[in-house]
Amino acid sequence: MSTFGRRETTADRRVCQLRTDGGQNRAETDSTRQKTETDGVTIAFEGPETVRISGNLEDVLLAVCWWDESGLVGTITEPVGSVDGDRTVTASSAFSDVEFAYGPIVTGVEGFRDPGPSVPGTGDVSAVNPTLEAYIEAVRERHAAIDLEEPFPNTD
Repeated sequence: MSTFGRRETTADRRVCQLRTDGGQNRAETDSTRQKTETDGVTIAFEGPETVRISGNLEDVLLAVCWWDESGLVGTITEPVGSVDGDRTVTASSAFSDVEFAYGPIVTGVEGFRDPGPSVPGTGDVSAVNPTLEAYIEAVRERHAAIDLEEPFPNTD
């Protein structure tokens, strides 16, 4: 079962396009691709809070959003360690000290090949969760009685 009370299917597992420009080009990722491997690294989102990373990375940043008990959104982007081969990361395990009342949802992943500072936006590879909006909507629908803040308000 997934966090949202429904059985996870193969369709819930998506692999999205990786950016390999070191954070310089903010082009949109192509979430319609089923599998993308870039320079030997694959990032597969396997449900709302789980991501599988294959390849070799010195450090990985995991970006997560959630809501607290009053409906306010929280976000965090923190290092979760290296990858040597295959690694599955779950947000609630990686951030076990954070209390997630509603969620969490992995919003993106960024990987760094070389040792040094892991600064968001400067990674060698990155991927945005291609089903992020659907997971956000599922949490908000499931907890409709609670006024959950919009996690990424439109700033147009």
